[in-house]
Amino acid sequence: MAEVPGKSKGSSQSRPAAKPSPGGGGAAAVLLAAAAALIAPTLSWPFGRDQAIFHYIGRQWGAGLLPYRDAFDVKPPGIFGLYRLTSALAGDAMWTVRAADALAWLAIGALLPWAWPGRADRRPTGPLMAAGALIAVAGYFAVFDFWDTAQTETWQVLGCVAGAAAARWLPGLWAAAVAGGLLGGAMLFKPTALVMAPWLLGNFVASPRQAKGVSRAVVGSAVAAVAAAAVFGGVFAWLYYRGAGPALGELWDYQRAYAKVPLGHGEALPRLALVWDRQFHLWPVLLGASLLLDLALLWYASTAGPALLSLAAAIGLLALSFAAVAVQGKYFTYHFVAMLPVVAGAATSALGRLADRAGGAKLLAGLSLVLSLGAWATAAHWPYDDRVSAPRLAVGAWPKWMAHRIDAPTWFGHFREIANYDFANHYRIAKAINALKKPGDGLHVRGFELPIYALTGLSTPARFVSELPLEDGTLATEHRERWQADHDQRLWTDHPPRFVVTFVDRQWDLDALQQRGYQKNVASGLLQLMVHEPAPK
Repeated sequence: MAEVPGKSKGSSQSRPAAKPSPGGGGAAAVLLAAAAALIAPTLSWPFGRDQAIFHYIGRQWGAGLLPYRDAFDVKPPGIFGLYRLTSALAGDAMWTVRAADALAWLAIGALLPWAWPGRADRRPTGPLMAAGALIAVAGYFAVFDFWDTAQTETWQVLGCVAGAAAARWLPGLWAAAVAGGLLGGAMLFKPTALVMAPWLLGNFVASPRQAKGVSRAVVGSAVAAVAAAAVFGGVFAWLYYRGAGPALGELWDYQRAYAKVPLGHGEALPRLALVWDRQFHLWPVLLGASLLLDLALLWYASTAGPALLSLAAAIGLLALSFAAVAVQGKYFTYHFVAMLPVVAGAATSALGRLADRAGGAKLLAGLSLVLSLGAWATAAHWPYDDRVSAPRLAVGAWPKWMAHRIDAPTWFGHFREIANYDFANHYRIAKAINALKKPGDGLHVRGFELPIYALTGLSTPARFVSELPLEDGTLATEHRERWQADHDQRLWTDHPPRFVVTFVDRQWDLDALQQRGYQKNVASGLLQLMVHEPAPK
């Protein structure tokens, strides 16, 4: 008689379910409370440039405009859809996307015990899921600052981890279909999510809930591929149907030009050294602790299988996740978010096995708290201000901000980044605009200084809310002259905005704006507000 899948010797259905560990509920609650404490200060973090353009395009999408056709940017549509939802919930408030980002990392951490190779014979316990959530949150907010969080990578990671969990735990070909659909959703945020497909396929093939054999693996792969293509392609087909077809062609051309201008793989090691020096000291703590635990368990355990599997998974998934970074050729700090679930997954898996052998939830909770809070408390300073780090903000300026003991420019002055970005300057310019604006007023901000749109609620008549595609000669495409002509037509002929924000060191632009009837108003940092007041009749 043929062996029934799932009933073979050693399968999950032939073993008794693990008994809940005493104190499991309380341990999980303590771990989640610690994660919430780490998250709370981040809800007050403002936008960087990227978050601001995601929010603007998402907001405009909610108002009936289309990404790419009516507001152009290089990122895939998934991130604009997410910001569309957060703007629908609370308008231009910045905390909503920070909350969504934090909830996503709680979910990623909780799903890691389900997605990590091994332990397929036992369902993860509540405390183990809570430990994963705390480790993921601590690793994320300790390493990545306001600029590098709430980026596309969070949702790329969530789709991949959820897909890996579905591939391992769902029965039959449903596992392949759901995993493939989630991978397609992840690709809508970052197409490099496809690099992680071997994780999902490996979990599907190794799952005791699947029939064994090459044919099953081939069929499962085909089902997953169809599901991924349906989700990924379906969204672009919808955009095409709604009238964004020509704009999608422009996006493709621009993406190809953008891909040809990497930092260069020859600069990879210097860039990695810079990233490491700035922020990444904590990951060896998490990864090293997990590897040491695995080695200890290999020495003492009666069977070395689970620990060996976890070690192999950590090495293989680290290579895959780094490939997802390297294939982009840029090595921006936030690209490395894609590697964090591997570090957190290895640590969570090792702690879970140790707790299984040594006495359960209380030990798991204690070790997770020490590892996570210790890593978070020793976080490196942010890249562009050696006085600022996540723990310093959480115990220093943030309580004062919440108690109204410091003003907005002082709080926002902590949030600075590359190319003279200083959120306090955006706040001051937006405050001046809010004091003058009237219904129907428009605003255009030069360059890539987009948070002012969220702070004022105003919109630009231009398609290129970010002027980078027009200004950066290294990214020139055959469309650039036509884009510039359309940009000028919308701004200065069709619907001239009342407010323009430019730069104090762009004298040529200041002169041109004054010739068009704009007058200088307030300046802050490099930003200069220009206001057009119609001549009295």
